[in-house]
Amino acid sequence: MIEDDARLAEMVSEYLGKAGFRVAVASEGRAGLERVTREPFDALVLDLMLPDMDGLEVCRQLRAKSDLPVLMLTARGESMDRVVGLEMEGAERALTGYQFTLLIALAEKAGRVLSRNALMDLVKGEALEAFDRSIDVHISRIRAAIEDDPKRPRRILTVRGAGYVFARQQD
Repeated sequence: MIEDDARLAEMVSEYLGKAGFRVAVASEGRAGLERVTREPFDALVLDLMLPDMDGLEVCRQLRAKSDLPVLMLTARGESMDRVVGLEMEGAERALTGYQFTLLIALAEKAGRVLSRNALMDLVKGEALEAFDRSIDVHISRIRAAIEDDPKRPRRILTVRGAGYVFARQQD
């Protein structure tokens, strides 16, 4: 993982560790690129806003040497950043910081059905308005990033009339 936010890096590392993954963290783009070229990795979680270089540039340099799968993590909300990230060869997954926090909230409660209100409480700490369906849009974007077939999800499932559940068993 290349992530300069130590708290977020620790949280993601802890979650991935519990899921059986070994995680190495670099806080700067150059250090992360050096490590990725020296050591074998199965995937890379990449922050787009790094202190020493832009995450998109890290991805460009990585693409010149490797086809390592990249999950882009960004607090940026600009749609152009997302489009550029998604169009980069081999970097087909991008989530905003908010969506990633939502994904972590679901994963931490794997196997439990969570209502929209419960999810919003976990992520933002405030209740969702009665007719607000924005959580559905975020779930849809997460599915597009993590599911093989977002129209037939196997990881984040909809429980009609109740909410969403993150499947305990992953493929």
